[in-house]
Amino acid sequence: MTKIRGVIVPSLTFFNKDLEVNTELHSLLTRHLLVNGADSIYLFGTKGAGFYFSDKLKEKIKLINLTLEVTGKKTPLIVGIFGNNKDRIIDQLEDLGKKFGSLNFIIAPPYLEKIEDVNSYLEYILGTVNIDNHIYIHNNREKFAGNEINPSSAKELVGYDNFSGFIDSCDNINYCKSYIELINEDFSLLCENEENFQKFLQLVPLDLRKYVGIVPCVSNLVNLSSKLYFCAIEEKILDLHQLQEQINHIRNNIYDIKAQDGKEQRGLKYAFLYLYKSFSPNLIEDLNILSPSLKGNLDEITKERIEAYVNYLINQKHIYKLFSLGKDNIYQLKDMINIFSNVEVLLSQGTIKKVIGPFDADINTIYRVNFEKSQLIFKFRTLKSFQYENIVKEKLLFPFLDGSLNSDSFDLRKKIKKIVSIRKGDYQFSSENPPIIPVANLVYFDETKEVIPHIFTIQEYVHGKSLKDLFNQYSKEDLSFSKSKFLTLFNNIGELLGKLHKISFDSFQEHIYNIGKKSEINW
Repeated sequence: MTKIRGVIVPSLTFFNKDLEVNTELHSLLTRHLLVNGADSIYLFGTKGAGFYFSDKLKEKIKLINLTLEVTGKKTPLIVGIFGNNKDRIIDQLEDLGKKFGSLNFIIAPPYLEKIEDVNSYLEYILGTVNIDNHIYIHNNREKFAGNEINPSSAKELVGYDNFSGFIDSCDNINYCKSYIELINEDFSLLCENEENFQKFLQLVPLDLRKYVGIVPCVSNLVNLSSKLYFCAIEEKILDLHQLQEQINHIRNNIYDIKAQDGKEQRGLKYAFLYLYKSFSPNLIEDLNILSPSLKGNLDEITKERIEAYVNYLINQKHIYKLFSLGKDNIYQLKDMINIFSNVEVLLSQGTIKKVIGPFDADINTIYRVNFEKSQLIFKFRTLKSFQYENIVKEKLLFPFLDGSLNSDSFDLRKKIKKIVSIRKGDYQFSSENPPIIPVANLVYFDETKEVIPHIFTIQEYVHGKSLKDLFNQYSKEDLSFSKSKFLTLFNNIGELLGKLHKISFDSFQEHIYNIGKKSEINW
């Protein structure tokens, strides 16, 4: 069983409308955590609605199964088992430990009432539970009703074989130094106070740092914590200080600093939903993003600040963002590059500078990719309900736009069938014979689904402005649509539509690939 060390990310817990675990968002979040440097994932912690789910065993099992599936069982998981009744805690440890032999667990004193003898409470649990899973103890006076585990108590608990480590805020330097004395290859010390990471790691002797870890809530969004831990292992002191300052700055800009409780969860959840708004655009306004005791709304100024800072973090590469080709296929940028590395036409475009998107589309997932030498549009047919028409429409439509195909041709059907049979290719308009309307070249298309499980096209990017955005801008500014600018625009659109409608056929077909086929239906 893998020991818990390095960067242990206390995963947020997203809810659906029934305040159950939102599996769609958690699948996405887990992938995001892995991309951004999580060595272990901590479920149902103090920042992951651990108190709310303390007695909801079915929901815990659901999230554990999902996380194991997404991680491929390759990333250590640690699960918070919090409560106020030690026998119920033991029951949960037994149930989950026997069901999931690779899980690690975190226990703590009661979170609702202060008890006289914290050691006896924890000793009862450690001495009674009959599982082989590693168990860690969380020490946080503020979160657990003023119940504290002092260094002398911690040393007494070390005698239990299944007690494998300790999570502490490391605020008290003297306490922290005493806990550090316990560190060895069988006992880990984990620091949960983000502001103290650099101080904590420098207190730990260099040869023992490989046995310790940090528990950064901020790593639900950014990748800086894994860089900070690496610098500590490599004894890069200056970089360590700089990264700590950056983490502090992120906390001030992402967390809901106006909130007393739940400031981390409220800010990070909004930031995460904003980051992936293209995946689930309606979720960003979902009010059920926190457990009932922490519910509350962000004000508009805070939202704008978080959105602006997320964009800054992406540009600074402090966030590694995932890209989707439909809900079932999620990739890292390097995966996307590898996928298309064998498309010959892309090899001459230079390195990828930026990926923008996905853009909203009902049938397709669309990205704009900026290369060193060009800007291209990648379009993937990802709507499953359109699988009956798995051809690239451009390969049929573009020849009509430059006259290469003629609707009056006697062998039109034969030519259409030949084009339909071609699974890979391109369509380039010649400068001598341009299309009747402004259309970008089809740089490459692939219907084989051998590269990815979707048909896709790569097309040149046409610079322009969305007509919808133009209308919205004029509406907001209360400007007239009767201005000459709009009259000219509408006139041009009318001319283009007229040119398109000149292409006519002597029969009507339901599907584009049947063009030229005589219809038995009289339309």
